[in-house]
Amino acid sequence: MKKVLLSILVVVMMFSLLGCGKAKKEIEAQLKARVDEYHSVLLNINDPPKAAGDEYAAMLAGYLDPTDSHDAKMKAEYLQSEWLKRNLRAKEAQRQNYITIDSITLGSTASSAVVNVIVSRADGPARRAEKWVRIDNKWYRTLEFAY
Repeated sequence: MKKVLLSILVVVMMFSLLGCGKAKKEIEAQLKARVDEYHSVLLNINDPPKAAGDEYAAMLAGYLDPTDSHDAKMKAEYLQSEWLKRNLRAKEAQRQNYITIDSITLGSTASSAVVNVIVSRADGPARRAEKWVRIDNKWYRTLEFAY
């Protein structure tokens, strides 16, 4: 009887561990899709009239930390301004900016992650890290820093 119970327990544990791995992959895929969307917005900021109306900033704010809407708005406006300059300079030089995901590291509870990216720059690519948090099953970028 003990062997049967032990066997059942082992099987249940194996299925639960496999399920966790699948859930982790799904969470990571959701994060990657959200990060790619965010980067796509950044890379497509190239219309000064839209920027003047803060249309890009409004889109970007939806990807930034929702716990402080004032801070998210200010960061979105800054990002809009910086990426408009970058993208227009690249267009003049007949180049295209890029952002590629280098790695994703999920936190232990899969409610936060660090996404390492490579960003094109005039003086060569730069490495950046973005911290993302999951709130109500949606990912938001909270921090970004160069290293």
